[in-house]
Amino acid sequence: MIEVLYCEWRKLRKSAAFIATVGLALLCPVLFFIIKMSDNNFEAIVTQDWNWAYYLDNEKSLSVLMAGLVLIAVISSYSWVREHGDNTLNVLFTYPVHRLTIIASKLIIIALFLLGYNLVDTLISHMLIMLAKGEWIPGHIIVDNMINLSLSYLFQVALIPLFFLLSMISKNIILPVVTSIIFTFVIFAWGESSYLNNLPFGGPFFPYLWYDDSVKGLSLTQVLWENGAIMVVCLGVIVHQTLRRDVR
Repeated sequence: MIEVLYCEWRKLRKSAAFIATVGLALLCPVLFFIIKMSDNNFEAIVTQDWNWAYYLDNEKSLSVLMAGLVLIAVISSYSWVREHGDNTLNVLFTYPVHRLTIIASKLIIIALFLLGYNLVDTLISHMLIMLAKGEWIPGHIIVDNMINLSLSYLFQVALIPLFFLLSMISKNIILPVVTSIIFTFVIFAWGESSYLNNLPFGGPFFPYLWYDDSVKGLSLTQVLWENGAIMVVCLGVIVHQTLRRDVR
């Protein structure tokens, strides 16, 4: 399993998807910082303690909406589609390794890529706001932010099988990416309302709203159930498609 994971890591590390992941992880917090610097409320963010949470949660919300869903779609679909483009999929399935081990390694590497993206994005946003305020982030703010980040990451991971499955069905990267863009626009339209409960693909955005008193009727249990159900169903279909695939 370790050898298979290493092979998948080397494939993605040399791909355009890796460059996109690093680029977006660097761009999102810097872009948000520049936007807030031009905002009239930036002085309040710098001088008032309670705005630590406001700044960090809003930066991560922007990161999830502007890049997160599309990035999940690109990385998840690329991992499968490139095998078709290079005509290496059937060769992979002839190796003395179980097919499900190969698929599992792809999904794990995708999840690790997303973890790296989230950690780099968070680290840079923390450093920028600390430099602006000239002080360390209070411990309780870091704890709350890490809890929200962890929940958001788990919801991101839950969407990996969905986009991976779309790439298996379509055999191209277009359908998963277009789907992620549609999801993003829907979240923009209905995200800051109780409708978020009924948008399973809005899970990565959810942790940054459920503490907001202005958004009523949000249920963490319902969102967990919906995202978990989608992940399990998609994984089941992926396993079925993988085991029944003919090797030519």
